[in-house]
Amino acid sequence: MRTDIELIKETFITRIKYGLVTVDGADKQVPIFRAVAAAEDEISVDLYLDDTITGNITKAKLVLDNGQIIRERSNLGSKDGTYGLLVGFKWKLSAVETN
Repeated sequence: MRTDIELIKETFITRIKYGLVTVDGADKQVPIFRAVAAAEDEISVDLYLDDTITGNITKAKLVLDNGQIIRERSNLGSKDGTYGLLVGFKWKLSAVETN
């Protein structure tokens, strides 16, 4: 039987649909490269910006299936066409008992 944390991780990962990166002031949609339950209590989601995406990257965002932006990173720097760039997002979950 799966724990509550495992169910939350699974639900969360399936709801993230794509990434948006702001390059030279324009938003570009990029696919999710990898979304995994990295450890017992962690979720890791990565966007891969391939060599076709070049310029000043000011933001990277994760977008849910309802269009809501769930997480954002800023000021990622400049990227030329030589290499790709992996942009990572990570969460650590915990269960809290309340009275």
